[in-house]
Amino acid sequence: MRSVVRKLVLVSIALHTTQQITVLNLPLTIFQMIAIATLCVGICDLLRRNYLKKGTYLLYATITVISACVALAVSVNRSWATSLFLLNILMAGMFVLIANYFTADDCDCLLKAFIQSQYITILVSIYGAYQFTVYNRNVSDIDMGIIHWSLSESFDTFGQAAGKMRLFAPYNTGPVLSAVMGMCIVILLLNKRLFLPKQRIGLVISFFVILLLTGSRTGMLMLFVTLILYGILMKRISKKLVYILLICTALAAAVSPQLLKGEYLVFMLKRFGEFDLELFMMDRHLLVPLDGLIIWLSSMKNFLIGIGFGSSLYMSGAHTYLPAHFLNNYVTLIAERGLFGLCLVVILFWCVYKEFRNADEKDTSKAVRWAMVVGLLCGLTYETMNCYFYQLLIGVVLMLDTGRKRGKANGNNVSFRNYSGLQC
Repeated sequence: MRSVVRKLVLVSIALHTTQQITVLNLPLTIFQMIAIATLCVGICDLLRRNYLKKGTYLLYATITVISACVALAVSVNRSWATSLFLLNILMAGMFVLIANYFTADDCDCLLKAFIQSQYITILVSIYGAYQFTVYNRNVSDIDMGIIHWSLSESFDTFGQAAGKMRLFAPYNTGPVLSAVMGMCIVILLLNKRLFLPKQRIGLVISFFVILLLTGSRTGMLMLFVTLILYGILMKRISKKLVYILLICTALAAAVSPQLLKGEYLVFMLKRFGEFDLELFMMDRHLLVPLDGLIIWLSSMKNFLIGIGFGSSLYMSGAHTYLPAHFLNNYVTLIAERGLFGLCLVVILFWCVYKEFRNADEKDTSKAVRWAMVVGLLCGLTYETMNCYFYQLLIGVVLMLDTGRKRGKANGNNVSFRNYSGLQC
């Protein structure tokens, strides 16, 4: 049964990009049905074995469930709250299964499942690029009879911002897709064992092209910052790493019709190059999180239990109008869940910090740590906590933290050896 649960978890990770695909008009998406089945089998097996590892993952999962229940109860945005409640319950369960059925030596097969999940992203991106190039429209709805892929109409408008192609499927927005692509690129650059060299380079190039065509600064900037931090902290930058990035940039411009257009390059350069302090102070990515903190501190109720999932959509900000989240992972967690959200933020950063503090040169979890750095940095400029990819990666970090604690408790060094096999 253990091997069955492990395979189901890997399948869930690999198919999380079907989160928007429904079959036969069922109320649940393909991924949600797979995840629920995985949790049912896994929890039944844990109850049968009457065994549960001790670790930080239990605290994080418990707070996630409790805070999700409270946030659902106090929310005034019922449809948004219901969706996020299901996401949090599913991910809390996945945290438990990953921590109990995987160890640090399984990092490679877990990371390979994360990368394999993006095969759908590549196919959808090709289709989206074709639709925009030929019909000048972004993909927001795909109907194949019994299979239906539907995104909100507002995302189609987002995709055509500034009249440019901005990829975002299979996720809801371009910034989320750019964050995922940034994390995938880091995983492939820092873990050479997952794929054959040619496959690895091909995937890096593909993800880099998709990253550029999201038109989002979130993933691009934070990927660059992460690689700089890696070079500084590791005190070395591989020449191959530099060559791969240069080749990716050149080939991205060569194979992408959008990048060959001068106006697209000008559009992207303006997004990065123009900086005006006054405009920056009025930017929504600064004002919305600021309003979120003001709302959190505005009353004892908000401070303790938060405003609930998506309630900000029906609230007035002190500086600007508010969306259903606060364009910042950490402000959203704190404002929506109060002190529970603050605990989640502290635990997450503490676990990542311990991973870096206890790391060694032969540690196979290096790619996980640096991919999490990309995710944490992206969370400063956009809401990525609602992304299954990022949440599942958090589960891997919690699993690693649990493994280290158990090794220390047993008086042994935890095995984080170079693991060449990918069979779980």
